[in-house]
Amino acid sequence: DLAKYYKQKFRIPFIGITGSTGKTTTKDMVSAVLSERFKVLKTDGNFNNEVGLPLTLLRLNSTHELCVLEMGMNHFGEIEYLSSIAEPDVALITNIGDSHIEFLGSRENILKAKCEIFSHMRPDGLVILNGDDELLAPLRHSLPQRTVLCGTGEGLQYRAAHVAGDGERNISFEINSPRGAFPVEVAALGDYMIYPALMAAAVAEHFGMTGEEIAAGIL
Repeated sequence: DLAKYYKQKFRIPFIGITGSTGKTTTKDMVSAVLSERFKVLKTDGNFNNEVGLPLTLLRLNSTHELCVLEMGMNHFGEIEYLSSIAEPDVALITNIGDSHIEFLGSRENILKAKCEIFSHMRPDGLVILNGDDELLAPLRHSLPQRTVLCGTGEGLQYRAAHVAGDGERNISFEINSPRGAFPVEVAALGDYMIYPALMAAAVAEHFGMTGEEIAAGIL
């Protein structure tokens, strides 16, 4: 209650991130890219529960222009509760896996639990989803918010092309977005790293950032 009251004193955009895996990596990538232009507050580590998220919000001060919040859960109702505090303007879901399936019973139920992040968004918000995830992609036409998909498949708004790696420390690829195409390099191995970068690009372009700024901020 204190964190929600305090948050309402700040008229800045709030970005919520959830998913079965990759939440912290995506949160760090989004924050790094946005920090090329903005003063950003982000969740420390994985302080993503009913204690950690309020603690993050209570760190807001007048210098912050954007806030990036990680949201975790293992039961129904937990993301809804976090969303009621954060009221995200932008919501990201990284993927739907098997994490906590022992509590939720199926991947379809995990999807339902993750979709609680939308429960306290305004209709004019932005939703960013992993378009290569078979459970997330169909949400594109069912949400009231503008919804964009990221991945490697054809027809996605944010798409990775020409993915290559040096086999030692980096992968490189081209981000194709509604505003054009630009090359990026991620200081990590594994094609799974394209998703945090694509989602970061989608968030950044929503806030008016250029391809050059995005490429410079990619971790």
